[in-house]
This record gives sequence, structure tokens and C-alpha cells, in this order.
Amino acid sequence: MYQFYFATERGYASYEVNRHDFNKLIWHAASPKWNFDDVTYERSAASFNNPDTRGRGD
Repeated sequence: MYQFYFATERGYASYEVNRHDFNKLIWHAASPKWNFDDVTYERSAASFNNPDTRGRGD
């Protein structure tokens, strides 16, 4: 669904800028029956900025 997004430098750069909103979109797409609230998402969203889980191994 979204893997193509990371296939180019432009897509990856866009992800870096839009990580928060992109990941929220993926949360909704991957778990359509989970009605999480903003507080729940924000609590987890901080982990998306962890340098150990970012990058492509370049």
C-alpha cells in the first residue's frame, strides 16, 4: 500500500518531514476497527522519532 513511498529519495525525504501524520494514517489503515484517540496515538508517536528505529541503514 505505501511501500513505494520509500523507494525514492523524494518519498523518504517526505516521510522525514511528515512522519507524525504518515504514521497516524498507517495506524488507521492497519487497524481500521481500533478507535484510538489522539492521546493514545500521541503517547506512542514519540517513539517514531527514536534514532534507533529511523533511517534506512544508509
